[in-house]
Amino acid sequence: MRKLLLFICICCFCFTCASIPKKAYQRSACLNNWKYFTLTDSLQGSVIEHQSAGPCGIFAFNASTIVRTATNDMIRVLELCNDTKLFVKGDFVIIKPAKPYGAIVTVSQFDCKIEKTCYGIIAKAN
Repeated sequence: MRKLLLFICICCFCFTCASIPKKAYQRSACLNNWKYFTLTDSLQGSVIEHQSAGPCGIFAFNASTIVRTATNDMIRVLELCNDTKLFVKGDFVIIKPAKPYGAIVTVSQFDCKIEKTCYGIIAKAN
């Protein structure tokens, strides 16, 4: 009985590990398709999804916020080390331009759906 249980656990572990590289490869391919643009002025819009950044320290992380703009565009806004601001779907926000930087991007369900991407500083609109 123990051997059977051990065998089942090993099989589950192997099947789980086998699917990780495929998912990582798919996400990497999506990131390569992102179309980066530079904000020249502030934008307004409503939050569709927000993924906070991981804790910054040795490595830098970007928060990823999907926003529907006033012109009905869906864009991704990356903000460096934004691990304290919390946005929920429907929050009205203002996005100010920010300089591009290299940092790790948090995972989002929109990685392959939204390609238009910019760097910005996001704040809730009053």
